[in-house]
Amino acid sequence: YVAGSNGRIMKTTNRGDNWTILTTPTATALDGIWFVNENTGYVGGANVFLKTTDAGATWVNKVGLFISPFETAQSVYFSDANTGYYCTNTSNCRIVKTTNGGDTWSLINDNSTAGSGWDMSFINANTGYVCTGNGKVLKTTNAGLNWGVQNTPLTENLFQIQFISADTGYIRCWSGKIMKTT
Repeated sequence: YVAGSNGRIMKTTNRGDNWTILTTPTATALDGIWFVNENTGYVGGANVFLKTTDAGATWVNKVGLFISPFETAQSVYFSDANTGYYCTNTSNCRIVKTTNGGDTWSLINDNSTAGSGWDMSFINANTGYVCTGNGKVLKTTNAGLNWGVQNTPLTENLFQIQFISADTGYIRCWSGKIMKTT
């Protein structure tokens, strides 16, 4: 699955040789996407949060917790079909959590010094990271209850984060730099 502009979600079943455009209930930009299994998936976008339980045949707007029509769920992660998170592109890195498959949402982080939340990576249901717009990384070890701030050597947009193990992670910066932590 991939998501993009104009509410477009596309699906492939043959490793990208062919793509099918799926129908969604929105025309807004879509960004974060996460599937917990072959049928249940979530897509966040500009003031919209969609869910499918039938492999993308239908999508329902689960109405995320947004503060403006321009706030975007940049990155999405679900540890199971019910418990999930998204981070937003607001200047205070809002992180939002659901424990009922997106029916209701709670604000769990609103850090005025972190910058925009661009991407998140969880290594398990409790430990996750969010990279931000001013060179900081937020980390939780208790499923989002608390978030600590970690500084990096850079102050630029940290655009993408991926942890491949509990100790090893990579961050891609807006300028193209790549950082590694071990």
